[in-house]
Formats: sequence, C-alpha cells, structure tokens
Amino acid sequence: MCTTIPLYSQITTEDKYGKLLDEQFNTLSPRNGIWSMPLNSRTTQLWIRLRHYSLFPAGNYTGSVKVTLLRKSKVIDEQYLDVTYYSEPQIAISLDNSSQGKVSGSNGLYQIDLGDLKSNMRFYWGIKILSNSSYDVVLDSEFNGLRHESDTQSLIDYTIGFDNVKISSSERLMRSYNFYPGVRNTWYGFEFILGNTEMKPAGIYRDNLSLTVYPR
Repeated sequence: MCTTIPLYSQITTEDKYGKLLDEQFNTLSPRNGIWSMPLNSRTTQLWIRLRHYSLFPAGNYTGSVKVTLLRKSKVIDEQYLDVTYYSEPQIAISLDNSSQGKVSGSNGLYQIDLGDLKSNMRFYWGIKILSNSSYDVVLDSEFNGLRHESDTQSLIDYTIGFDNVKISSSERLMRSYNFYPGVRNTWYGFEFILGNTEMKPAGIYRDNLSLTVYPR
C-alpha cells in the first residue's frame, strides 16, 4: 500500500494533486488517503496522472510517494519515491471579439487597413494573452513610422498606446506582467493615433508593428 503527497511548486506556492494508477492505467481508489493493491508478482508499475481544469502554472513541481510492503499486516519494507514534474511555459495571443471585423489575419500575423490617411486619425483594437507564466511584452515598429512604399525616406509618425501606455512610433515599449493563478485571458487594448500627414507624398504607406511576448 502507499500514500502520496501533492506536487508542490515553490514558484507559485500551489499544490497540484495527482491520481495513482495501476499497471493497466486503472485509477486506484484511496481510503483515508491510502491506496492499496495486491502484489501478484515481484515487479509492478504505478503511474501518477496529473489533471487540471485551469492553467497549470509553469515551473518545477516536486513530491513523493511512500510505498509500504505489507505481509499479514506487518511492515516488511518501506520506500520513498521522489516525483518531479516540469510544466513548460506556454503563451497564446489572439484577437478579441470586437477586433475581428476590423483586423484581418490569423496565427499571430494580422493586417490593418487604415484607409485614407488623415492627420490625427485614431484606430482601436484589442488582443487577449493566455499564459501559464509571468511574461515580458516588447512592442516595436520596424520602420519607426508609416513608410512610403517607394519613397522610403518619407515617414508619417504615429503614436501607439498599449495597456494605457503611449509611445511614439520611433520608440520601443517594454513591460513586465506577473502570472496570477486562475486568470484565463488577459485583455490588452491598442490605440493608434496618426501624426501629421500634410504635404506628405501621395501613395501607400506601411509599417510592421511587432508585439513579442517572452515567458519568464
């Protein structure tokens, strides 16, 4: 028979409980926190199944299983088996529902058609970030503004706002966010404010705005 303690993470101070399985992956039913099974041979296998219904926080988890061998209710031998588990950091970024009609694309590559460019025009959209770890966000413009398609020296400045922080298109934004257990999606809003377009050459202007999320 054996008893088990939870897997414990020092990072998130959370316990994750596992179910004990026999060689055929059948769940062993505990009684007062103790699982028991007959030994029909000299070797046997036990498995631990970790199940969760919310974000499994990233990090290392450790625990132990105490295995006790009994014969006629007498203890013959006891062993402690260390159990370790590492949960990989995972991050997913998606558009929020209100942005689906305004922003096209998928899988992290999106396009925004601003139409006719006018001074001080504004555009709003939002994203959702799902993560099981703390993370850093870096927001950066490739061309430091909207660049003319053929006249690459011609730029239209703009201001970008992310999570209520505004920067110019020539700057880089870096922010850090902590993971909180139980949080499923975190919403972040963008605000785009175009600069002065007067006397700018006619034509198509483009920029590549990158939002990179680094787990930590």
